[in-house]
Amino acid sequence: MKTKLLLLVTTQRSGSTLLFDVLRSNQSITVSHSWKNFRLLGADNARRRYPKDLTKENGFESDHLEVNPNQYGYMENILLKEKCNPIYELEKIHPHFINFSKASILNLLTTEVNLTVVVMTRKPSSSIQSFINYQERAHWYWGMSFSEIVKHFLRELSFLKHLEKIDGLKIYKTNYENYLNNFFEENLKIAQFLRVRWENSHLSDLEKRLLRDHSTRGKFRTSTEQLKNILKVNPYLKFKIRMLDAYYKYFF
Repeated sequence: MKTKLLLLVTTQRSGSTLLFDVLRSNQSITVSHSWKNFRLLGADNARRRYPKDLTKENGFESDHLEVNPNQYGYMENILLKEKCNPIYELEKIHPHFINFSKASILNLLTTEVNLTVVVMTRKPSSSIQSFINYQERAHWYWGMSFSEIVKHFLRELSFLKHLEKIDGLKIYKTNYENYLNNFFEENLKIAQFLRVRWENSHLSDLEKRLLRDHSTRGKFRTSTEQLKNILKVNPYLKFKIRMLDAYYKYFF
């Protein structure tokens, strides 16, 4: 019997960890403790399965995770429900984890894996602002110039658009703005797509806790003034971001 792999394929700084945390709390969805699914995808060994600043040194066994090959940590416990014969194993990647390779996805379809994909995106200008903020705060992707960041997000969006053209691939698309504004309804739609169930009380608890934590983590506070200053001295990049937002609005 094929393993059912639920793969979140998302742009960076899109709220994807929030979606990952919500889904992993569903009683029909589990997260493999091992690196095995990243290995199947051919992911770069340097890419983490869960953000470093959210990984703990100790915790519950159910939250134990091989974040990199032979390196372990614990995810935050988030109202996990008892797993009764879970249907899906959950993983999350950004396109550059697999070097923007559609072949990695196609290869999975030919193996003993039953693949379902959820795509999550965010308005590029907002993602880029968040990217810059995190880049400064955590010295994250420190060598990337602003121009390279813009190109990077275009590659991510193009990769996600190409996924839709893969025959036989089951895809559900959501976005950061809609997910936050319609948290309850959007999670019910995703559950319907996956054919899993939510207990209304559990989803309500998640909405209160995770959205509260999400707003106080500081992960998505944006460097608006810095971005404005960069665009003020470089009209070409300003044009590129506007085009990127237009591309996003049209296709996503």
